[in-house]
Amino acid sequence: MGIRQYASASDAAESFTAMEKALETCHQETYQGSVLKYSPMSVDKLGDQSLGVRIDSDGTTLLQQFTLDGPTLINVGTGGLTNAEADTATKLLRDQVDRYEAAARK
Repeated sequence: MGIRQYASASDAAESFTAMEKALETCHQETYQGSVLKYSPMSVDKLGDQSLGVRIDSDGTTLLQQFTLDGPTLINVGTGGLTNAEADTATKLLRDQVDRYEAAARK
């Protein structure tokens, strides 16, 4: 899980858009000798915008979900050698967004 706060909502949106564009053209990379393959995945819309990416490498699957919420990017991930379930990542992201929004209202 991660939360990254930007100076403004427009800065956060710019970063989110850059990530979306990168995923349109970058389908794999090599990191520390392992090939990482990226595939977009559909996710529930939370916050202002959401996106998901499936990362496969060496028999392991990771699922990362990202939400833009005002000036903040929130992300969660799940996965490993056994099972990567999108529902688990979605629940984690929804919980994280709810907590962020509740704290922001205070």
